[in-house]
Amino acid sequence: MAQRASIKISKDLIPVKHVSRAIKNSDCRTPIIFIMEDEDPFVSVYAMATQQDSAVWVFDLAQNKSKQNIMDYIDVSVNNGDWVYLQNCNTVDETFFREVTRFIYHLKPEPKRFPRRELFRCFFCVQKAFDPNGPSVKPFPLLLLQISIIARKVSGVPKWTRILPANVNMFSEIQRKRQIRRNQGRDSDSESDIDVEYPISGKIFYRSTELDNDYVSSPLFTEKQIMEKAIREEDLATIREQVTSLKVDLESELCEGMTPLQLACVLERTESVKTLLELNADPNRPRLTDGRPPLFMCIDDVKLAEALVDAGADLFAKFEGFRADSHPDTAPDVAAYLRKERTQVWSKK
Repeated sequence: MAQRASIKISKDLIPVKHVSRAIKNSDCRTPIIFIMEDEDPFVSVYAMATQQDSAVWVFDLAQNKSKQNIMDYIDVSVNNGDWVYLQNCNTVDETFFREVTRFIYHLKPEPKRFPRRELFRCFFCVQKAFDPNGPSVKPFPLLLLQISIIARKVSGVPKWTRILPANVNMFSEIQRKRQIRRNQGRDSDSESDIDVEYPISGKIFYRSTELDNDYVSSPLFTEKQIMEKAIREEDLATIREQVTSLKVDLESELCEGMTPLQLACVLERTESVKTLLELNADPNRPRLTDGRPPLFMCIDDVKLAEALVDAGADLFAKFEGFRADSHPDTAPDVAAYLRKERTQVWSKK
């Protein structure tokens, strides 16, 4: 079970800079990773949580390795604005956090229903430092590293590391923005100049229900909402009706830079995927935000992978230098299936 933290701290306590900086520059969809060999961040985390009346739920993964228990607490904490603090993350393998990562990645702003959701934070602590951009084995899934901040204290100076995108143009754009900030005497990792319309800017938690009101009230947005709901609930009749009546374009963005098929793959709605493929959705179209094809979208369900392959998904395509059967985000049983299929295709050539 998780423990609710309760410690006595001085009212004058000032959180250490690298902890404070990471929390203030993150939002509820930004996992924060701490390296324990830098400094134990817990007291600072607890102090900042108390400032906003958030509980801190602590899991020691060296003692408790229940994925469902962790997910249950995260599910409740998200809507209450509480914080979840995971210790000894290095004692489990990277696949342990697949479901947690997927859940955090898909959080949506609902300030009217859950006004404290924007306060939620999830922390991951490991003992030793690691290079998120290097070739060594990582303690977390690639997707988690792509959306997280790794908060460090190096030689007494706070800094953070973010994984760099594989796409050359996006990498160059990040480096250009960093240099501009340095020239202005600002923190090179600051995202205060963020552009919410540009995919390199990452995911922003919109704190106002008034943002884009004209778009939200438009018929197009309503149809997209209906389609997204149908995909999530695997309402196949509605999916077919939305597509065949041309209310939703299968090749256009539905939400978060994803087409309907890409969203169904990420959510692992296998029946929705099959229906969309029957309606001629493209099984190889890459996601707008990062260029990831559907076959590389952290799939855990072999039957979902089978549907994509049967519809013509390219088994020889590469993303981030890997084929789908060797990519670190691919579940082992799915990878085995894809490897078998690719070998069979190769042997027929």
